[in-house]
Amino acid sequence: MKSFNMTLIKDENEKKWIQSCESQLQDLLKDFVSDEKMRERMSYSLLPPGKLFRPLLVYHLASDLGQLGHDHLIFGCSLEMHHCYTLIHDDLPSMDNDDIRRGKPSSHIKFSEWEAILTGDALLGLSFQVLSKIEAPSLSSLLNLYGDKTGAQGLILGQIIDMQAKSRSIEEVLQIHKLKTSALMELALMGCAMISKREDLLETIEGFGLKLGINFQLLDDLCELTEKVQGHEKEANPFLHFSTSEILSLLAENSRIMKNTCENHKLSSLVHFIEKFERKVFDKLTDGQESIKSQIDFNIEDWKFLKA
Repeated sequence: MKSFNMTLIKDENEKKWIQSCESQLQDLLKDFVSDEKMRERMSYSLLPPGKLFRPLLVYHLASDLGQLGHDHLIFGCSLEMHHCYTLIHDDLPSMDNDDIRRGKPSSHIKFSEWEAILTGDALLGLSFQVLSKIEAPSLSSLLNLYGDKTGAQGLILGQIIDMQAKSRSIEEVLQIHKLKTSALMELALMGCAMISKREDLLETIEGFGLKLGINFQLLDDLCELTEKVQGHEKEANPFLHFSTSEILSLLAENSRIMKNTCENHKLSSLVHFIEKFERKVFDKLTDGQESIKSQIDFNIEDWKFLKA
């Protein structure tokens, strides 16, 4: 009963953090963006936010480190702004050419292509600008890390490789996932450790973010198969081109290592979040397994590590 009650408390605290993030995002737009039309376009894609996965990484790690504060909230909002800018640009006709994002027309469909480009640019700039509200002494190091993970050596490089690729090996797919997805998760965790004055965890938590990003993206690719995929999604989905068993082995090993890391460093809130994410994925795979089976070699029993 005690364990059940603690889980309820954790989930309630997480909900409060999500509400705080949404409120803070609204306040930051009002504080930093005076032009009403510009703010409307930024707000359209940013609010309501998506799953807030990256800000929630900050929340759970900071909770484990006993350092959760306003600086962590600002940092989480910055990450969500940056993530939102990448989604706007990803959807553009010259990139992935997606008309729908989060159940509504993409920014370039709702407004225009040039407006979407500039809205993304504005969110990119704002994601750095709001960091000026952080009072942590490690701010200069945090800014350097931020630029490294999101710029020409990180996320942007990953998008370039993704756009250039005609055909891909599994190694190239993983490299793209590392740069496009893992980089921002590494930033979330490492930045949180910096704000919490726990630089001793940086190397460990960077490795954790790397594995989490790969698993997050590959599981997202697999979940796409719960419906028939076609076009760009069919071309890009690694499960349609490579051995399912090989990818499964990588995912299971990454999951095991992440949980061991949390256990070794007493990161109970973080592991609770990861396990909850994995269970949601397992439930979706279970519900959509017939569709998946029609497209790849798939046995739901092989994926029970996600609900352990």
